Amino acid sequence: MGLLWIYAVFPGPFFPGIDPTYYYTTLIAAILIMIPLGLAMFFWSLNPPSSDLKKEKD
Repeated sequence: MGLLWIYAVFPGPFFPGIDPTYYYTTLIAAILIMIPLGLAMFFWSLNPPSSDLKKEKD
């Protein structure tokens, strides 16, 4: 999965004719996407939802 992400974000060695500003644009986009995802995962871990499997033990 990591290799696929690297290929999608930094395909420079595979496509040598890409404009260098492409790297800055994709890096900024990746950071902007990771900020809300990271915050969401952090706050989700503070108060995770309870499992439905635990409730069925009567």
